[in-house]
Amino acid sequence: MTTVSAFVISYNVEDYIGNCLQSLSWCDEIVVVDVSSTDGSAEIARQYTEKVFVRPFAPIVELTREFAYEQTTGDWVITLDADEIVDADMILWIKQFILEDKYDGAALLRKNYIFGKWSPYTRYWPDNVLRLFRRGKVKFLPVIHTNPVIESGKIYKQKKDDIGRIHHFNQVNLFQYIEKMNRYTEVESTGAKPKNPLTVLFYVLYIFTKEYIRNQAYREGMYGFCVHAITAVYYLVRELKVWEASRNLDVPAHYQNVAGQIISHIKQNQKNGRVKNNG
Repeated sequence: MTTVSAFVISYNVEDYIGNCLQSLSWCDEIVVVDVSSTDGSAEIARQYTEKVFVRPFAPIVELTREFAYEQTTGDWVITLDADEIVDADMILWIKQFILEDKYDGAALLRKNYIFGKWSPYTRYWPDNVLRLFRRGKVKFLPVIHTNPVIESGKIYKQKKDDIGRIHHFNQVNLFQYIEKMNRYTEVESTGAKPKNPLTVLFYVLYIFTKEYIRNQAYREGMYGFCVHAITAVYYLVRELKVWEASRNLDVPAHYQNVAGQIISHIKQNQKNGRVKNNG
C-alpha cells in the first residue's frame, strides 16, 4: 500500500500550526521540525504527532527542509508551511494523483491571503508550488524562497480547473511583513554586488508598474496598490542592504571616533580658555 508522509517546519506559529496539522491528519505520518520556537508551537505539534524534532534556530525554512524530509518514511511526501492548510478537495485530488501514478511530483496551486484577503488581482495568483513529490526524486536547495527540485522525473503543474488548493495565511499586517522583509533581505543581500542607483530605481519602478498593471491590481483599490507597493519596497530594501554591506564601514566605531574628535576639540578649547569649564 502506498504511504504518504507530511513534514512541516515551525517557528513561533502557535496560532497556525494546529490548523495546518489537522488538515494533514489524512497522511500516514506527520513530521514537525521546530526551530527553537519561544511560544507553544512545539507543544501544540505534539498533540498531532509523536515525531516532533527541535533544532537550532534557522532564519529561513530552506535550511531545515532536507533534515525534515530525511525523517519521513512515506512513498510520497507532502510539505506545507506552518501557516498553510490544504482543503478537502485538495486531499481528494492528491489521493487520485498518487493513485494514477503518472508523475513524480506536483506543483500545487496556492491561494495567498495577504493582509487578511485573497485576491485574483495580485502578483500572488496563480501561485504553483512544488509541495508533493515521490520519495527519492527530490532535492532541496538551501536558498531562500526556493522550492524543492525534481532532478529526474515529471512534474504536474496543477491547473485552475483542477479541484483543491493550498491556503496560505501569509502576511497578517504591514508590521509583520516588514519584520519578515528585514529578516529575509538580510539573507538575500549577503554576498551580492551593489548595482548602479539608476538600475535599482528603474527596476523597483518596473516591478511595481509591471505587476500592478498586468495583474489588474487597480481593481482592488488601495489594497491592490498596497500589496504591489510593498513588494517594490522589498526589492529596494534588499538592494540598499547590498550597498550598505559593500561600504564595509563599522558605523558605531566610526561614530565613536567622530565623537572622540569632537570631545578632544572641546577639551583643547577648555585648556586654551576658549570654553569655560562649569566644573
